[in-house]
Amino acid sequence: MVDADGLALHVNPLQEAVQVGGDGDFSGLRARLAALPGQVRVPLVVKEVGHGLDAETVAALAGRGFAAFDVAGAGGTSWARVEAWVQGDDVVSEDLVEWGISTFDALEGARTVSQGEPLIASGGMRTGLDVAKALAAGASLVAMALPLLRPATESADAVEAVLRRVVAELRVAMHGAGAENLAALSRVELVPRRDARVD
Repeated sequence: MVDADGLALHVNPLQEAVQVGGDGDFSGLRARLAALPGQVRVPLVVKEVGHGLDAETVAALAGRGFAAFDVAGAGGTSWARVEAWVQGDDVVSEDLVEWGISTFDALEGARTVSQGEPLIASGGMRTGLDVAKALAAGASLVAMALPLLRPATESADAVEAVLRRVVAELRVAMHGAGAENLAALSRVELVPRRDARVD
């Protein structure tokens, strides 16, 4: 009806579980999702909504014709928390609303089981360094929202300024990693930093 170029299918069990009138029955969802690419004429993206797409789900859907998987890990907007705010309720459990798989853990799991589908890293992406790390960890694309929300209420120029800063940070991170382009960045090995402290 809207001539969409594609469709993102939100897989959001935690949000639904805490939402008034939410649908808590996700039984058989993987099988139903797996059948969709053959029935829909536009590219389909499977997307979590801030609590992390697990490797088991990606494995069940990989090779079925999806255009991409957006891992949307914990660390960004918690839609379980948003649902509590919408209802005017206090958050019952901080642990519950922040529950989930981190973006980088979800990305690692998806990378090991996907069959060449592009992986989108979202959830907690704030800076160009976050973007660089996600691309080095196997993401094909990176999405961010929070850093752009407040500027979007000001002007298009304010949004552009944030994006220019993110791109500048990405370039510095690439330079520091010795990556001359994005393809080279995708081959950079991420090494956890272990800060030594002298007491």
